[in-house]
Amino acid sequence: MAHDFAMIAQCHANGTCPVVAQRLIDMTAKGAGRIGRARVGLINRAADLAISPVSDEIQWGVADHWSDPFETLLSNRGDCEDYAILKYAALLLAGIPRDDVKIVILRNVFPNENHAAVATRVEGQWLILDNRTLTMVRDTDVTRAIPEFVLDREGVKRFDWASRNRRVGS
Repeated sequence: MAHDFAMIAQCHANGTCPVVAQRLIDMTAKGAGRIGRARVGLINRAADLAISPVSDEIQWGVADHWSDPFETLLSNRGDCEDYAILKYAALLLAGIPRDDVKIVILRNVFPNENHAAVATRVEGQWLILDNRTLTMVRDTDVTRAIPEFVLDREGVKRFDWASRNRRVGS
């Protein structure tokens, strides 16, 4: 994502902007002038509607492929982690503090599979932004998934239930 963020900075600096970078800028602008849940909700919806769901097996011919935001926007397709990465980038570019946005790898109870979503802290509460439901759900209200890993600017960490007091983003 560093390359994508550098390209966005270049767009802001000199106005010359590739179409894919402008698409990401436009996505973050959906929340402009809004705060809190309204801003996050508009960006979440824009990301959910920007791409169509497809498995990595169908799109890339491999079991797992994590695309950066530009790659996802160029193909207009992706799976759960591609949605999560796109939302993560868009929320950061929209000015959400880095400590308030994380990618969370969940273990779904039904169906029994791993799933990626974004967690963002809004007004003191962590919300899960899931492309499967197009909604924002408080982390404490997620009942059919168990967080396993958290990815953020510091890297990947196993979710620690004991020290995290059962809160996804804390």
